[in-house]
Amino acid sequence: MAGQIPLGLIREGTYAVIKGINGSSRVKNQMYQQGLIENAVVQIIKNDPSEPVILSIYGSRLALGRSAALIIAAEECENEKKFNTELVNPNMAGIEC
Repeated sequence: MAGQIPLGLIREGTYAVIKGINGSSRVKNQMYQQGLIENAVVQIIKNDPSEPVILSIYGSRLALGRSAALIIAAEECENEKKFNTELVNPNMAGIEC
């Protein structure tokens, strides 16, 4: 796997696993409440530098502001084709990147 990079820098269509959040406990709590927890697998749906990052997580779409997406550390998944976050929650199925 590649190293950890900010979620906001991952290209569209890519699956990634969240590795951590670099922020205050208040910010981390807000992210956790949206399902952005360590080892959660997400797919980047849209990542345009002038707009929010749109991602798919647990079968739902979530829009993150650019600054929020840049404080989330993630790793790109090597075997992206085995994931489909629209149909299955890969975290509950025990699937890893």
